Amino acid sequence: MKYVKNGVAMSSNAPTQEKVLSKALIKVAINLGLNQRELSEIIGSSKSEISRLFNGKIAISPNTKEGECALMLIRLYRSLNALLGEDERQCQEWFQNYNAHLGDKPKDLSKKIIGLAEIVVYLDAMRGMV
Repeated sequence: MKYVKNGVAMSSNAPTQEKVLSKALIKVAINLGLNQRELSEIIGSSKSEISRLFNGKIAISPNTKEGECALMLIRLYRSLNALLGEDERQCQEWFQNYNAHLGDKPKDLSKKIIGLAEIVVYLDAMRGMV
């Protein structure tokens, strides 16, 4: 039997909030060009937890700090993806390169909760202008 953080079993075929969040987070990490270490720094999980997440052995609960950070990262990606016309390469370049408006690389800013929030607010404002 596979287990999830907070004791939620993963063996069921029915999608749970944890399974959906975990699958979306992995997809976002891949699309942004993040390795497992970088993802662990952004959402605040250990590298071993992220490895188990990628292997399907655990899932992230949206009711944890890691889950909240994962949701913010997913929101960031969805906004960015909408702004850039679903161009994954451009999304990766934007996320990994210096942004004069933000004063740093979004990838580096996102390692702190306030940085994630700042990026989301910035992208929301940019979407409002489009």
